[in-house]
Amino acid sequence: MILFDHKGGRKNITYARYLMSVKLGRFLEPGEHVCHVDRDIKNCALDNLVIMSPQENAGRKKGETMKDFVCPVCGKEFQLAARHSHRVNPACSRQCGRRKGLAKQRARKLMAMRMGK
Repeated sequence: MILFDHKGGRKNITYARYLMSVKLGRFLEPGEHVCHVDRDIKNCALDNLVIMSPQENAGRKKGETMKDFVCPVCGKEFQLAARHSHRVNPACSRQCGRRKGLAKQRARKLMAMRMGK
């Protein structure tokens, strides 16, 4: 489905995403995925559509079991596919992952500076 704004710009979205936006009366956030409960993408009945996070959607698609985690950066609770549970302190998003990586780099530099003195 193609949506046009008042300036003539356009945006492509799926029909299911469009229906959910109309139902909620707002545009969906980039981190909100619209999923079909019965996994039949041709069944776009409103009672068959649900909003999920990308992590929930990824695990659901493959029938994987999900594990609960707490983000070490922001403290938010989130789920991740069990196959990713080997990661040490996984972050809830790329943004938090970058923050966690930057914090590690800063700590290493600080340790190197202290060792050098």
